Amino acid sequence: MDDFLWRWKHFGGWVAGAIGVILAAFAGFDLLERLTHSVSLQALLATIYLGVLVVGVFVLCSWRIWMTIRKERYANITRQTHAILHDIRDLQTFIRTSEPVGEGRAAYETFMGNCRIMFTDILDHLNTAFTSLTSTNCRAAIKLTYVRNGVLYLYTLTRDKTSLKDCRNLDNKRIERDHDPLDRNPQFAKLFDAQQECWHFISNNLMKEKNFRTTSAAAYDENWGADLNADGRKRWPLPYRSTVTCVIRQAQFDFDQSRKSEVLGFLSVDSQSRGVFEPRWDVELLFAVGDALYAPIQAYLEVQARAEGVPGGAGRLLPTQSIKT
Repeated sequence: MDDFLWRWKHFGGWVAGAIGVILAAFAGFDLLERLTHSVSLQALLATIYLGVLVVGVFVLCSWRIWMTIRKERYANITRQTHAILHDIRDLQTFIRTSEPVGEGRAAYETFMGNCRIMFTDILDHLNTAFTSLTSTNCRAAIKLTYVRNGVLYLYTLTRDKTSLKDCRNLDNKRIERDHDPLDRNPQFAKLFDAQQECWHFISNNLMKEKNFRTTSAAAYDENWGADLNADGRKRWPLPYRSTVTCVIRQAQFDFDQSRKSEVLGFLSVDSQSRGVFEPRWDVELLFAVGDALYAPIQAYLEVQARAEGVPGGAGRLLPTQSIKT
């Protein structure tokens, strides 16, 4: 019933818009006729020339102002960038120096919960930075992987504070149901493929990505499958329409040419609006944070692996795995 009403409202909106365009066109022609009535050809050409010139100057100035404002926004997030790196440093120190060795499983669970809170603080600063850059509501998340029965799955380690409150129960259910196998998320599976040269994914309008498939659609709306375009509906099931994602990865470098690429997961920022991310700068900003997160996430996973062997405690620690290619 709700879908039926939505279709009629959507159709009615298009009809009303079409009628408005037609009426505006007729009104515009009437105004043009009145302005050009009994006007000489020379005066008309001069008026057209001045009008085109004014419009051109206006468009050029507007474009320059827009570009200047966009660049100034990147300068304005330096404080948030400092806060992100500051918290990453503190997290890495905390993991290295505060592991509760010999204190039992419950102590490890508390320790790892504190680590996740610190990861959340980092994502909160990142989300604030992108909210400032895009002037839209954004979300930030860290996605890692785990293996169950030989199948690789994705799960959300944590999110920024606001979206974590909204999605905590949903994220837990997705883990319990093994809802997100990597191979059913092909756009993100490519980020784990060593044969690929591109280590990020960006889209400013997922609604127009014909080949975009994700298990997240069914998580938010059980009536949807992985293929968002399978049934031709226009109602969008996801709470975001734009996204930029990069891998959290260690590759070979000059002093370790034999090292294999190791992917721990990926860092993602999305927005409920379209056309908000700038590929030239936003991808690099996200990569900078993702690269800095590699060491603390790796240390966190190593502690988690050690905690699995500690007796006691009722909680289940999620098995995780990095991908080496």
